Amino acid sequence: MPDTWLRESVEPRANVDAVVRYGYFWWLASSGVGDASTPWIGAFGNGGQRLFVLPELELIVVVTAGNYNQPENWRTPTAVLTQFVLPALAAGPRE
Repeated sequence: MPDTWLRESVEPRANVDAVVRYGYFWWLASSGVGDASTPWIGAFGNGGQRLFVLPELELIVVVTAGNYNQPENWRTPTAVLTQFVLPALAAGPRE
């Protein structure tokens, strides 16, 4: 039963906008670098707390922040994922 619930919970249930969808308690979208786009499953908390699960990359990104009750608190965790983590992975390992 738990594996069934997990699969069901990350199925899109509502469209939030043109990019973001919502499952059962999970935000669903994708982010990318260049032409490559990677889907993610997210949990969002107040203050910029974010959990991004990127199954295709076998990666979890956690951002903790303290920008509580601010309407723009999503910007920092989004930047961590899209401007730092994903570009670093796209660049490949350093020698």
